[in-house]
Amino acid sequence: MSRGRTVVLVADNIHWWDDASFALLKKLGEARDWEEDAFLAKLKMIVVKTTDPTQMDYLGKDFDRWVERVRPERIELEKCNEGKFEEALRCFGVEARIDAPILKVLYDLSAGNLKLAKLVSQSLLDGSNAQQLAEDAASMGLLKTLLTVRRFRLALDLPLIREIAARSIKEDIFLIIDEWVNKTLNFRETKVTFGDPDAEPEYTVDTWLPQGELNELMAEYFPWLDYEYEHEIEDGSGEVEGHTLRVELNELGTGLLTVETFVEEGKEVGTLEPWYEDQSDSIVERYGSDDDWDRN
Repeated sequence: MSRGRTVVLVADNIHWWDDASFALLKKLGEARDWEEDAFLAKLKMIVVKTTDPTQMDYLGKDFDRWVERVRPERIELEKCNEGKFEEALRCFGVEARIDAPILKVLYDLSAGNLKLAKLVSQSLLDGSNAQQLAEDAASMGLLKTLLTVRRFRLALDLPLIREIAARSIKEDIFLIIDEWVNKTLNFRETKVTFGDPDAEPEYTVDTWLPQGELNELMAEYFPWLDYEYEHEIEDGSGEVEGHTLRVELNELGTGLLTVETFVEEGKEVGTLEPWYEDQSDSIVERYGSDDDWDRN
């Protein structure tokens, strides 16, 4: 793959998406004939389709339809092991083979995250040395080396934040969070419903990390939401307790949307009028127009 070609990662799990993927998806939706589009004609697109049952297919049939029309290079992932991580690096343009010990360091520090595989690849293509990158990553943490954790997560959450903002005008928003009370990995799955907490969830977010308490999980995964219990936890819930929360965007969520609107649309020109020392409205009022001077 030539270095100069555009590479875009599109995955069926939106938590792997980046800005380029969203921009591409918007363009694909607008194009009538992709084969005749100059931008799309020179585009190399890599699609990652997960087969891991713990990963939610967010796009469903739409994703399959786009893949059928574009026919991109495709990676099937059951688990992103070391071999798949190296394959992803190659797909993103890294042609030189990376020594096994260095590859293991990069893989371990990335936890097999394909978003980071793409960023590692870009760093190598931009001239970074693989060994130095691994050493820096080991000393600083790979996420801190390549991107800020919170900025990364907010970018991934932006589509859901936008949808909640739009739909909360007419509908209540609920999170249903399962807690496996007797497991170390106690919080595993969060469902998002609109209008009715008992409705079929429109989104299911994998939250497979050990968290001590519900408040810790919300601070980690949904820092842009304010929340309160919709109803009490049922007595005798057994092994799995369901937390039903009514949520709304907080200042962080609305502030992020304000910033994104500015990034996309810019700032409107202000309407401040000149304020002269003697409070007169203008130079013309103070000294007269050119025509007045000509007549004099």
